[in-house]
Amino acid sequence: MMIGDKWGRDPGVQRMRVIFGKIEQAQNEFLSVSGVWAFDERLREWRRAALTHFEHSWGQAARKGVTLSDDEVAVLYVTCLARTIQRGGVKIPSLVNLEHEKIDRLLETDLQ
Repeated sequence: MMIGDKWGRDPGVQRMRVIFGKIEQAQNEFLSVSGVWAFDERLREWRRAALTHFEHSWGQAARKGVTLSDDEVAVLYVTCLARTIQRGGVKIPSLVNLEHEKIDRLLETDLQ
C-alpha cells in the first residue's frame, strides 16, 4: 500500500480488493479447466456480458437482503461467465462443477 493511499485504508475498498482478487483467481481456475483458451478473442465480449449479468445479480441479491461471502461473490461471477460462454455455443466440460445452491437460486429468481 502506498503511504498516501487514503483509499486503501477504507474497509469498503479493502473488501472490494479482496473480492476482485478472489474473482480473478476463480476466473483463472475456471478457464484452466474449462477448455476455453485465455486468449480466445471471444473472451472479451463474454467477460463484458458476464460482468453486466453479475453486477445486476449481485445488486438484486443486496436489495433482497441476500448476503454473499467473498467466495460466493466469486462463484457468482464465474457462474455468470460460464453461462455466458455456454450461450456463446461453447460446451463446458462436466468436470467443471459450478453447482452452488445459493447462487443457482439467486440466478433463477434473477431471471424472473
